[in-house]
Order: sequence, then structure tokens, then C-alpha cells
Amino acid sequence: MKKKLFMSNIPDLLGQGINPAILRLNSMGRFFFAMNYYIVHSTATAFVQGAGAHTAYSACIIGATSFGALVSAAFQLRSMSRESDNNEANNLTIGYFRRAFLLCSLFPIVGNIIHAVGVSKGSILLASFGRFIVGLGSAELLHRQLLSSCLPAPHVVFEAANLVHFHLFGIFCGLVIGGFLALFDVHVQVTTISSLHSGSCFMAFLWFFHMTSLLYKFQETHQSDKEGKDVQDGTPEAQQLDEKFSIESSESSEPECGTPESIFCGSVSISTADDTKSTYVNQLKATYDSRLPQERMPMMSRFPTTDQKKSERSLSKGDDLKNCSKKKRDFRCLRTSSTRLRNILSHDVSIPATLFVIVFVKISHEILFSSCAMVTNRYFKWNGSQACFLLGLLTAAVLPVNYIVERISRSYDERTAIKRSIIIAGIGFLIMFNYVSFINLMIHVRSIFDKTTEKAYHPYDWIFGTAQYLCGLSITFVGITSLEPCVLSLMSKLLPSKSKSIAVNGGSILAILTLTARVLGDMHILIVGLSHRLINTDIVNSLVMPLLLACLVAGFVVQRNFFFLI
Repeated sequence: MKKKLFMSNIPDLLGQGINPAILRLNSMGRFFFAMNYYIVHSTATAFVQGAGAHTAYSACIIGATSFGALVSAAFQLRSMSRESDNNEANNLTIGYFRRAFLLCSLFPIVGNIIHAVGVSKGSILLASFGRFIVGLGSAELLHRQLLSSCLPAPHVVFEAANLVHFHLFGIFCGLVIGGFLALFDVHVQVTTISSLHSGSCFMAFLWFFHMTSLLYKFQETHQSDKEGKDVQDGTPEAQQLDEKFSIESSESSEPECGTPESIFCGSVSISTADDTKSTYVNQLKATYDSRLPQERMPMMSRFPTTDQKKSERSLSKGDDLKNCSKKKRDFRCLRTSSTRLRNILSHDVSIPATLFVIVFVKISHEILFSSCAMVTNRYFKWNGSQACFLLGLLTAAVLPVNYIVERISRSYDERTAIKRSIIIAGIGFLIMFNYVSFINLMIHVRSIFDKTTEKAYHPYDWIFGTAQYLCGLSITFVGITSLEPCVLSLMSKLLPSKSKSIAVNGGSILAILTLTARVLGDMHILIVGLSHRLINTDIVNSLVMPLLLACLVAGFVVQRNFFFLI
């Protein structure tokens, strides 16, 4: 059904001058980055062990990508704000997105090569730096902005759903292919590609292929050029637009609705839904650009008057001030962005509560996935491939869980589903808890901050320790997976429907919080793993206990704002 719907949309997109190849490349970019992020989960723990370091440094290698993506998101917001006039999304062109995507595809190629070199040399710092460069190629904000800038409203929802599906499929392929490549070395005629960096070499090749596709296929269709030619040739539609936007400077000195000044500054420049009108405005801009200063000035005499000289001096002084006050403009832009952020957060009482729940979901997901290989290796002697196959199996259950949640949400509202999902996640955390280690910690409560050896930890307390971890992990994953779509559906109703800024809106805030939550989750794993205190001896309890407390806080926040979550 979805395939038929997509095929039926292609003629409509072609008719509106939109190249379907752009949408496919947009989705493939999201797929490749998700795959590149999770492909190292199978080899990070084995690499740091082979380098003679603590296994906690695997979180540093994984989290470096999220930190790079966070830096990239900040630069992308700044770039899109400067590119668009008055922060209007419809001023971003296909050419801008093409240049941005080419740059974002170059970073992963260089980053994967650096990571492979660092792994081959046994350098954790160089490998982490390579993963940071890979993170600079994150284009999540660009993927979303491309849909809202270049697609008509009926197509945006469908293509946004495609982005989510490609992202999930990228996670699954990254985990499974990474686990498969970690099982053996690849022998080439010139050299041998180790299993520890074969995933990076594989992703560098895929990114090079994607970059080549962007160069040749990420282009506008010739439909827009044809429309522009028809406008110049004098079609009836162009003649009507000519009459509507004609410039009658001889009749009145005041700017009428048809002058170029009114077109660029008035309502016509805002309503760009009609492609023909947009093309005609571009033609007018190219035609009348050199005539705008003369048309703004009334032709009263051959020589400029004193008032006109004063106005010219004031304009030149204004230009000098603009060139000299770049720092002031940046500060004003920052102040405006902070004001818009406060307005969004204060638009509804429940928006901060839903954002807190989203941060809890993302931190929990990152900690569970990034620490799985380290925990299973420490307690069950699993290798990275086995851990990734487990995570891939859980990822494959995301779409069925979302389908079940969608069916349940027809009988219950989102706030009720959120409460139930938080309870399920809390039950999973309680099952994962190592109770024997916790009881031993309570006995020595006076010395919980004393230093201890790394090997002084308790195995899982029950007889079925492996089953306990797998059961708790699965239940927790189902809880947070069902929690996320409910919260996002509720946020779509709470956030303001219209925003004048592409830098500060619901989508950008959500993307920044997601990346920040990932970085915090990996930092938590690194700090807990490197700690030699008795309180952090059992790594499962040290990771699960803060998440359980955050789950309780999330439940309290939802219960307190339950009346407003509508």
C-alpha cells in the first residue's frame, strides 16, 4: 500500500518541478548515517581491550559521533538562518541543500578512514577523533528542512514517515552488518582488513558512492526551467501575471501593489506556494534589480535635492554601521533566538514535561545500547557480535511495537499510554537490577566511596543471570519504544503550529535535545566505568539506578501535568 502510494506521488512531484531522486538521496543519507553510527558497537569493546585500556573507553568511541553531530547541528542552524531571508524556510534552495549534503557526505569518508587508521595503530584518541569527524556529517536538521522547504504540504507527512523508516532500517543494518563483519578478517591482495576496522572501510565506500550520487542526481528537474521559459515567451498565464504586477510609475509616485518593491517586501513574497508565481518573481528580480533604486526615488528634477542628498548620506552611514556592527547583530540574533525559545517553552504548560520525557527516553536508549557489549562481555563473556545481534533483534521489534501502540491509542489517549509505558520501563529496570550486589553495598554503606579493585564485583544474583538481563533489557526496550511515539504525538499537538524561524522551532529543539541526551548517556557510561569506588563496582546497578530514578521522576512529572496533557 505504501509502495503504491509512493509511486502515485511521483507524477505529482514531477508535475510540480520536484525531482524524486532528491527525496531518495535524502532518505539514503539518513540511512547511511544511522548505519555508520551503530556499526562500531560490535568492535568498540574488543578494540579498547586489545589496546590495553578499560572497556569503558568504548563509550568514548561511540559517543564521539554524537558530540560531532551536536556541533554540526549548531553550525547547520546558523547556516540555514543566514541563508534564509528573515528566517523564512521557503528561501532555502535546492542548490543550498546540494552543497550542504555534499559537505556532510565528505566528513564521514574522512572520519571513517581516520578511525580505521587509529584502530590499526591501536590509538584510542585517533579512533575517537575519526568518529568525531563522522559525527560532523550528521544532517538530521537538513533532512527535515528539505522536506518542509521543497515539498507541498500533502507530501511532507509521507516523506517524514519514510525518513523514520530509513533511520530504523539503518540502525538494524548497522548492528547486524557490524556484528557480521566483526566475526572475520577480510583478505585483499594488497593488505588484510582487520575485523576491528572493516566496518569503517565498508562505510567509507558507501559514503563515497552516496557522494557520487549527490553530484550527479541531486539536481532540480527541467520543469522549472520550462515554466520560466513559458513565462518569458508570453503565455496567457504570464500575461495575466504581467498585468497584475505591472509597474506604472508614470501614473503615481507612490509604490503600487505591482511594483517590484511591493513584490519583494509584500504579501507576494510570502505566499510562495504557487511555483509559477515564484518563478515569475525570480524573473522580475533579475529584470528589475538594477532599476529598483531609480524607481524608489521620485523623478521630480534632473538633479537630486537636498533632502535626497541627506537620505543618501544616511543610507551610506547605515551601511557603514551594518558593516561595523557584526558582533551586535550576532548578539541580537542570539537574544532573539533565546526569546523565541522561551516563547515556545511557555506556549503550553506541558511542553517542558514532554521534553523531559523525551530526554529520558533518549538517554535510556543510548545507555542500554552503548553498554550492552561491555556488560555482556563482563558478566557473560559474550563477544561484540553476539551483543549486536541481540540489539538488532530488539530494533527489528520497533515497528511491531509501534503498530501495537497505534492500535492501543485508538482506545486510550496519549497521556494514558505514556503512563503505562513508563510503568513498563520501570518494571524492566527493576528486573535488570543486581540485588545481591545491592545488598552487599548496603552492608558496607559506610565505605561505598572507598577505592576497590575492578575484579571485586558480584555476578548476577539469580540462577538464570543471562535470562534475567535479557528479560529486563527487552521489557525496558519495549517500554521506552512505546513511550517515544506517544510523546511525539502529544508534542505535535502542544507545540505552536507556525514558527517564523527555522533555527528555533519544535523540530530543531527536539534534535538538539536528542543529541545532547546521547552525549550525556555515553559520558555516564565512561564515568561509571572508570570509577574505582565501591559504589560503582557493579556496573549494571550503576547504570540502571540513575535510569530508574529518572523513570520515577518522569512518572511524577506526567502525573503532575496529567490534566494538561491533552
